[in-house]
Amino acid sequence: VTFWHDVQPPAWVPPIVLQVGLLGTVILFCAYAVEKELQLRRLTKLLVDERVLTAALTSRLREVSTLLEAGKAMNLVLDLEEVLGTILECANELLDTHDGSIMLVHGEGELRTVSVWGSSGARGARLKFGDGVAGKVAQTREPVLVTGVLDPGKWTGGGGAVQPPTSSMSVPLVYRDTLLGVLNVNATPGRAYTRHQLRALSLFGEQAAAAIANARLYEEQRLLASQNVYQALHDLLTNLPNRALFLDRVNHALARRRPSGQLVALLFLDLDDFKLINDSLGHAAGDEVLITFADRLRTCVRSGDAMARFGGDEFAVLVEEVVSPADAVATAERILALFAEPFGVGERRVWLRASIGIAIEGLGASSADALLRNADTANSSSRASCSTPSSTVSSRSITSRSSPLPTDAPSASRRSCAGSTPPAGSCPRWRSCLSPSRPASWSRSTAGCCAMPVRRCRRSAREWSCRPAFS
Repeated sequence: VTFWHDVQPPAWVPPIVLQVGLLGTVILFCAYAVEKELQLRRLTKLLVDERVLTAALTSRLREVSTLLEAGKAMNLVLDLEEVLGTILECANELLDTHDGSIMLVHGEGELRTVSVWGSSGARGARLKFGDGVAGKVAQTREPVLVTGVLDPGKWTGGGGAVQPPTSSMSVPLVYRDTLLGVLNVNATPGRAYTRHQLRALSLFGEQAAAAIANARLYEEQRLLASQNVYQALHDLLTNLPNRALFLDRVNHALARRRPSGQLVALLFLDLDDFKLINDSLGHAAGDEVLITFADRLRTCVRSGDAMARFGGDEFAVLVEEVVSPADAVATAERILALFAEPFGVGERRVWLRASIGIAIEGLGASSADALLRNADTANSSSRASCSTPSSTVSSRSITSRSSPLPTDAPSASRRSCAGSTPPAGSCPRWRSCLSPSRPASWSRSTAGCCAMPVRRCRRSAREWSCRPAFS
């Protein structure tokens, strides 16, 4: 005011004009200040929104990154149990869950808990479609967000030791329009999930369903591959190893380091006149006889030895840790003793006999093929000598032959080979056939192991025949 009174306006300017001008200047200044204030507030709001958006984008990027990492982690694992555990771990990393569970579809309209994480109470749970939250999710295939305690009465009486989840989510696991199961997660007490998190879990559930489907496909392919390998290396009728697997076992046995003096022996046997059974009783009866003989063979072979069916009525046995030919002959005797009992084919009883050729490592054979060839040669020699049961020992092989067993069938059903009937009361003797190239000392050393046991020699004349008999 003092300044105003000190200023002397020009005489030609009225005082009222100066006053109005000054007032207008003040008003404009105030308007400018208000505008700046509003602009500053708008900038502040934009900055706050930008920070909120940045935080939201950061959270989304973290979720996307977690989803990508979860997808990689789940796709790197092919075992179903490991895949389920990885899914729950990734879900916890994505949403910071308190616990979770995975329920897979079992049968028609039923869910079963197959994996849990944390202190989930869903362990061992089973639900029908439509029962409970998980059952409704499976029925509708729509994700569900639960806010608040779903069943307060369930948590009463616990003394407050276990706090109920205040929020939970359940999403379906669908792969190519096929429902695989339901993924359930519970929030930590006091925390509530949002719809955005429900959407994130739904996206995660799609990847989890694909990982579960891939793990199941891998298990099916692995099972199919193992079945194919088993079928390729085993005889499907008797479930014994086939020729390829048996020769591989022989090669490994020959290549394995063994104590000095231990050898490997190969027994090659076939059922004499097995074709007569197929022609007389049919191939089904022949298959039944082969299966029965394979079961019997398993009982008399040591656990460390191997056996195989080469096809038809031909079988082979690998005997390891053979110190002398007597060990191999003893195994052959145990196999021949299997024919002391008839083979049941339906209501019939069939008596059979077998020819066995034995080849021992080192006696002119040091490979699987050579052992098999020598054993086959010895078997053919045994099969050709139908006159009497015999044991043939050469520089390459040993052969032994079982005698026919008594039968109750009419005599017309049995045919005897020429010279196969020994005198009544006599004891058939085993013969030793030595190669000229072998010294006589081998004959003496093998005489004991090639002798026919007395209990197998006491047979009447009518027991010696070359054909299987039926009763």
